[in-house]
Amino acid sequence: MWRSKRIGILNGFILALGLSAATAPAVAKDLVAKPLACSGDGLFDWSAHKDDDNAPANNISGIDCEATGQGWHCVAVADEEVSITLFDLQRGDNGGLACVPGRQFSSASTNPDHDFDCFGSDSNKERDFEGVTLDKGAIVATGSWGMSRKKAELRPRNWTVYKKEKDDGSDCVRRKRGDLKAIVESAHEPVLDGAVDRSLQCGGLNIEGLTKHSGGYLFGLRSPADREGGVAYVLNASEKVVFDGPDQDNRASLHAIAFAGADGKPVEGIGIRGLDEIGGKVVILTGNAGVDGASDALAVSLQPENGCQDAMQADPPYPNRELAGLAPMLWSWVPGEASAKLIGKVGGDSATRKLEGVAVLERPDGKTDIVLAIDSPNETDGPLAVISDLTIP
Repeated sequence: MWRSKRIGILNGFILALGLSAATAPAVAKDLVAKPLACSGDGLFDWSAHKDDDNAPANNISGIDCEATGQGWHCVAVADEEVSITLFDLQRGDNGGLACVPGRQFSSASTNPDHDFDCFGSDSNKERDFEGVTLDKGAIVATGSWGMSRKKAELRPRNWTVYKKEKDDGSDCVRRKRGDLKAIVESAHEPVLDGAVDRSLQCGGLNIEGLTKHSGGYLFGLRSPADREGGVAYVLNASEKVVFDGPDQDNRASLHAIAFAGADGKPVEGIGIRGLDEIGGKVVILTGNAGVDGASDALAVSLQPENGCQDAMQADPPYPNRELAGLAPMLWSWVPGEASAKLIGKVGGDSATRKLEGVAVLERPDGKTDIVLAIDSPNETDGPLAVISDLTIP
């Protein structure tokens, strides 16, 4: 009887607001992403390499765009080889987007740009780029973590931030592993303690996403994350801290962001996979914080010096597992706020894809289009998709 009375009171409250009981719950609709084809051979010559799983064209991991008078100037990175490429987006007469590939700073190109040395002069081995942003024309790209996902190998070259100024012949500015470790540690946050040198299977540091913000940068963290609490983290560092290093008066800070679904419950297992700031808000792409249990990585993680032995024994087979069925989602977040607002869950074919980058395009009519980067796309649609006609809360 108490349960019936409680439901009756709730329905009465809903009706008092002028709503029906059937329409009361706020359910976020699925967002439909449509393929965005690029002219010619596509990004990173995709049409010529779409059957190669290791080609940069099938491993795009970050994008960003800046508005121009004719559309948007954009950049994409891939987490294979040394892979950065430019492209432009233009609005067609029918309102759709046209993608035109530009020059490459890439070891994958048969004719890489003359500025390729900016990103790959010390070797042509991959940088595992996982985030990129355009900052008034300058390209800023970041690697991801210090330990590889499959073998938990320490690869310092992967954990580097690069900045290349716009077409002025200047050298690249780089900050490598040692500098970045100091930046992370300067935040003095317990959740980051030891994360730099821990495997991803054990919640080690994993950067996925980069955007400019208020004279500096926001780094999205896939890991570590509060898996049960539905909390993920963003590292905030000024340009001075990133490229000159932290000191007593200039340090990084960490934002803890709560993500709750349309039902109001924390989204368990969530991690950040991309982000883009626009108009004082940050659009965040989320997915799994967890990762697959590569056998070599688990063997390394069990070694006492890696600080994960107890956690693996307490939560076997390893703590940072992938959560089955967790769809990619888009969120709106105002830096400094404790929680993000759900824009929607990505549905359709894109719901099962690895979405690893997001670029927000403002339109004159006040609406927004969101371009998504797809890691491992299918063989017909290519590595970009667009969700149109959105209103960002």
